[in-house]
Amino acid sequence: MNATQKVIALVIFLAALALIATSCGPQVVEKPVPVEVTRQVEVTRVVEKLVEKQVTALPPPTVEVLSPAETAARNLPTSFHTTTAGMGYWYAQENGGLEQFTHIPYDQLSCKNCHVESCTSCHVGTSAAAPPQAKCVACHGRQAFEINAKNAEGQPLIADVHRAKGMQCVNCHTAEEAHGDGKAYNSLLETAGVECQDCHPQDKLSANPAHAQHSDDMTCQGCHVQTVVTCYNCHFDTEVAAHKKVPYKQVTGWKLLVKRDGKIDVANMMSLVCTQNCDGRPTSFVALAPYFGHSIVKPTDLNTLCAQCHDNPNVKEYLEKGTITVSQWDATAKALKFAQGVVPVPADFEKAFQMDFVDIVGQTEEGKPIWDFMKSGVDKFQILYAEPLDRLPPQMKFNFPTPVPTPSQ
Repeated sequence: MNATQKVIALVIFLAALALIATSCGPQVVEKPVPVEVTRQVEVTRVVEKLVEKQVTALPPPTVEVLSPAETAARNLPTSFHTTTAGMGYWYAQENGGLEQFTHIPYDQLSCKNCHVESCTSCHVGTSAAAPPQAKCVACHGRQAFEINAKNAEGQPLIADVHRAKGMQCVNCHTAEEAHGDGKAYNSLLETAGVECQDCHPQDKLSANPAHAQHSDDMTCQGCHVQTVVTCYNCHFDTEVAAHKKVPYKQVTGWKLLVKRDGKIDVANMMSLVCTQNCDGRPTSFVALAPYFGHSIVKPTDLNTLCAQCHDNPNVKEYLEKGTITVSQWDATAKALKFAQGVVPVPADFEKAFQMDFVDIVGQTEEGKPIWDFMKSGVDKFQILYAEPLDRLPPQMKFNFPTPVPTPSQ
């Protein structure tokens, strides 16, 4: 064996020994290393394709344009002039009205007949012009009294700055008020109506110190209306038997004050009596409500203006006795006497108001009713769209210079 062969043999021998050592010695196992595989998501982008649509333009809505005559014809059926719904609402038993004693439905009373029958009830002929005032006062009796009543000297009993300027009903009361607005209401007190500020600029009114003092808690009419006209002691039995409205008297020289929408406001009352048609017993009933008398004045004497509330005999009686004598029977004169000036409606008015009532006991040769005492006290009060005063005006004495000019309005 030559040298080369010896070297080769030695390499083979050493390789064999290494193989034997590997197979017989301890085994070393390599653990697998976990491999985090992130899933690949193939996102396909969706491209919205704008589709152009053909749109046909619609014509604008048709606006119905009515003439004043057509508007009136459309609205009149739901107006108070047609339905007399206001009287029916106040009379209804469910609203605390007189029906709770009479049990006679409103549609059986002649009151429902006091309504317009056609355009000519107010308008002259076929004319669409505003009705003459004579047409208005032919139905509105208290307003007719305000216009026509005279004192002992033959002068107007009730003054009004608007009438003095020659203004008539239609100068303030609009066609919408007369014809309605197409909606049905329970009372005229639910509608807007005319406001003093419609004609009198607020900036001029605010310049008056009295306005600055009371404008936040008192309405304009609460101060400027000097009297309301009250049909006192209406005889319901005559309404049923003869379809006539017969009050004892139209009272003037007073006004009631209530709270309405957070402000002191002028009010009026409607008082009725009945015997045969109120469960067969003498019954007295009084309804109180906000009211606008047409007796607006522009005061020039602050003593008189302020004293009507703040130096008031009716308030003084209430503070001393807890009563306000609204009406009282004079047995000697055989007549009712009434409070004068401002009559506040206190929180306990149902107890405080002292009121007497009379009944028809016969008639004169001229056919006029003869009245005699019936009873004292009110069997039931009704007050809607208002509430009693939460406080009465403080009483004090005044000594302003007289007369005192007031800012122009």
